[in-house]
Order: sequence, then C-alpha cells, then structure tokens
Amino acid sequence: MASLIGGQEPLSLRLLFVGLWLVVCVLVVPPLYFLVQASFYSWSGVQRSELSLENYEALLSSNQTWELVANSLIYALGSAAVALLLGTALAWLVERSNAPMRAAVYVGVFANFAIPGITQVIGWILLLGPRAGYLNLLLERVLGSNAPTFDIFSMQGMILIEGLGWAPVVFLLLATPFQSMDPSLEEAANMAGAGPWQTFRRVTFRLAWPSVLAALLLSFIRAVEAFEVPALIGIPGGIRVMTTQIYLQLRSGMLPQYGRASAYAVLLLAMVASLLYVYTRQTQAAKKFATITGKGFQPRRVDLGVWRWPAAALCVLLPASVILPVFILVWASFLPFYIAPSLDAVNMMSLLNYERVLQNSSIVSSLSNTVVVGATAATFGMVVTLLVAWFAVRTTLPGRYSLDGLTSLPLVIPGIVAGVAILRTYINVPFGIYGSIWILAIAYAMRTLPFGMRFAHAGLLQIHSDLEESAQVSGAPLRVRLWRIVLPLMVPAFFAGWIYIFLFSIRALSMAVILSGPRNEVVAVTILNLWENGQVTVLSALSVVVTVVAVGLSLVFYAVSRRYGLRT
Repeated sequence: MASLIGGQEPLSLRLLFVGLWLVVCVLVVPPLYFLVQASFYSWSGVQRSELSLENYEALLSSNQTWELVANSLIYALGSAAVALLLGTALAWLVERSNAPMRAAVYVGVFANFAIPGITQVIGWILLLGPRAGYLNLLLERVLGSNAPTFDIFSMQGMILIEGLGWAPVVFLLLATPFQSMDPSLEEAANMAGAGPWQTFRRVTFRLAWPSVLAALLLSFIRAVEAFEVPALIGIPGGIRVMTTQIYLQLRSGMLPQYGRASAYAVLLLAMVASLLYVYTRQTQAAKKFATITGKGFQPRRVDLGVWRWPAAALCVLLPASVILPVFILVWASFLPFYIAPSLDAVNMMSLLNYERVLQNSSIVSSLSNTVVVGATAATFGMVVTLLVAWFAVRTTLPGRYSLDGLTSLPLVIPGIVAGVAILRTYINVPFGIYGSIWILAIAYAMRTLPFGMRFAHAGLLQIHSDLEESAQVSGAPLRVRLWRIVLPLMVPAFFAGWIYIFLFSIRALSMAVILSGPRNEVVAVTILNLWENGQVTVLSALSVVVTVVAVGLSLVFYAVSRRYGLRT
C-alpha cells in the first residue's frame, strides 16, 4: 500500500525499517557466522588457535561420523514412517469415516503439543523400561515370560516414541486435505466398480499425495534434529545420532571440544537445510493437486460397518499415547520412591514430593527463570514479527520481503545447533550475557521468529488497510496508527503467538541444555538433571506441575485460535 508510506513521516518509517533490519540481523546472522567460523579453527579447550581444516578432516575420515549419519537417517526415516502411517490413518478416520471416538483424536493432538517432550519421554521410559516398566511388567504377567517384552533402549524404542510424538503433526497436516476433498471424485470411482480400498489407494491417497509427502518430509526433518528421545533413550542404549554427538562433544570430558562440535553442527545444519529445500519445493507443487472448486459440496463419510470398533480403538490410541506417560508420572509423584502401580503402594502416597518441589530453591529458581525467559522471548519476538509483518503487508519499501525471509531463516537451524551457535556468539561478549537468563531469552527469540511471523502475518491479513488509511487521512501519525488501530485488532493473533512461543520455551530442551548453567537453569534442564541424579519422584512432581500449566495455556491458545479463525 503506497499510501501508507507516503504521508508526513516517510523518514521515520524508513528509520524504523532499518532498525528492524538491524535487530533481526543481530539475532540471526552472528550465530551462524560464529558457528561456521569456530569449525575452521583448531581449539585447545576454550582457547582458539589457528585456522585449520582439522575438524572437518577428522569428521570426514572417522568411521564414527558415517555411523552417526546412518543412525540419524535410520532413526528419522523410521520415526517419519510411524508418524505418517498413524497420522494418515487417523486423519482419514476422523474426517472421512463414521468411526466412533473421532473427537478423542483432537483431544490427544492438543494435549500432545502442551506436554513438554522430556516429560513424555521419561513417562515412556517408566512404562516400557526393560526392568521396571509398568507395561512390560503387565505383558510379562500376561505372557508368562521372565524377559522384558519390549526394550525401549533400542533403535526400535527410539523410533516408536518419536513416531508417536510426531503423529499429531501429520494428522493436522492431512486432516484439512481429507476434509476439503471433493467426494464426487471418489463416487465416480465407486460407480466404475472400485472397492473402498482401491478408491482410497488410487483416488483419495493420490489427491492427498502432496500433503502426505510434505508430512513425511517434515517429520523426517524434525526427527533428524530431535534431541530428547536420542538423549534419554539413545545414549543409555549406546545409540548415538548427530544431535547427541554435538551435545557430548561439549558436555563430556574435561574440556569442551568447540571445533568438533561446531563441525558436526555445520554438517547437521547442511542436512536440515537441504531437506527443508526439498520440503519447500514439494509444498509449492501442491496447487497441481487442488480439489477445492467454486461449487459447493459436503464431504461424504464412509460407513465402516463391522470395522467401526477397530477404527474406534485406533482413534483412542493417540490420546492414550499422551495420557499413559502422564499417568505414570502422576503416580510416581505421590510416592517416596518409584515402584510400579499396585494397590499395596497406595498406602505410601503423599504430597511430600510437591512440598520438596516448592521448597527447593534451585527448582523454584528454574521455574521463575522459565517464566521470565519465556515471557521475554514471546513479547520481544511477537513485537518484532508484528512490525516485520506490517512492513511486508502494508508497505512497498524495497527489502521488505528479504526481511521476511530473514525471519524465516531460523527454520533451518536445529535446536542443538542453535544452542552451539548462540554459545559461540555470546561467550566472549563483555556484557555478562553468557551464563545469564538473557542468553536463553535471545536464543528462544531467535529460534521462534518464524513461528511469530506466521501468527502476525495471518492476523494482519484479516485487518483491512482502509482502517489505517482513514486514520492517516485524518492526520494520525504512524505510532498512533500502530498503537490505536493495528495492535488492538491484532490482539488475538498476538496473544496466540505469544502463548505458542511461551509454550515452546517451556518445552525446549536442546538449546537450553547447551546454554544453561547454575545461574540460568530452566525447567527442562532441571528435569533432565533430576533424571540423571535418579530423583524420579521429585521430577515427576515437577513435571506434573509444568504439564498442568502448559495444558491450561494450550487450552487458552486453542480457544483463541478457534474463536478468531487463526490458521498457521
């Protein structure tokens, strides 16, 4: 809208735009620069030496590197396959069939997003651990076996847990295509003599193929950069992937190996960037498969007949996979020491662990740090992305789309890589940032810029530019237009984005585990430390408290999103 930059304040507008460029550049560019730079130097502990290719030579000549890459790819491909199969089946059952219990799937989806990943992984370990896992004990009794039925500390265990964690994402990506698909195409196939399975395979699935491929690629990418499952299940099981190797290079041994860790991080960054490029190309090709036209139609639900109840059981699987890990943590939180659920243990239950959580100064400090870091990152991130979105949508200033693209750059940076990059950027900054909560706030703000941008952009598109133009004609300066018109109307999108980033800050472990120390520990790192120290019942109580807060915020986020029609 040229009229919005042609009033009495073009200079102030351009100054604000330049300021935004500087802020986003400072957040995004230096971490990537210092990460790549560190990989080309030799190091002696924390002291940098001369320029060298020794990190890459060691990386490329080591058989361990190719084992790490192979493990990462096997883990990612297996997890993506599990997520795709389960998510696709559930999306079709919910949107295109008459299966009972369909609504339970959405409950499981939003509950899954609310619960921190490390909490879910620990819950699964307590359920499927080879020695004391509750489900393993039940299966041993049923099958009459003395050996554990399932060993979670294996590649199969890692794939199962990661796949279950990403099935909700696949479900959401495919629910809309199945819901909006013109049923006349399937009816034509039925009239031509095709059965239900043949119709699904040759018509429904092919029309949804771009979304299916996008879901597969996205699940694969996020599994490549996953940290919680590989750290808590893979390391004890002797299975290392790229993310855990970066972590161990910095955390194990007497001195951190910055050069090797940076080289591994650059390799992982290149892998994720290339995969995201393929993902972007595939999603751009989706318009060739469009099935929504101007004519009205009502999606037809398939009658499953005798298969309705098996389908209902499958619909219950997703919420069960979320509820079971939380259930076992709730159980453990009331016990003085962890034992499998039984009637005999009921007499041992108390609130002692919750009292310990509230009386432990380090745990309380981590809770307050999490709130401060999350609130700061969410507020700063949403303010910046709101202004960036406004420039992209409302002005014709050159460089606005490049600024939009720069805010999306953190999408290619895995969490563990972002942690290493931020560490290398601010470790020598003479402002006391390293080791404080502010380095975490900067890291979360940088990492969540793409998410905030999507919320701000979607909300701004719903506000007609005539409102701002009328205010401008009436003599309102830019700051008044933004404060009195844009911001009040953007409150729903701003609030939804704020909650999303805050929830991300509660859940995020991979960045925090690299950047946290004694003075700036956050909840996710505290839970990890309690787990490593064997304090299962205390961490269970802390996890329950965090989960209750996160679920409450997620319900508010869901209500705001549904009420105001935000789609991101």
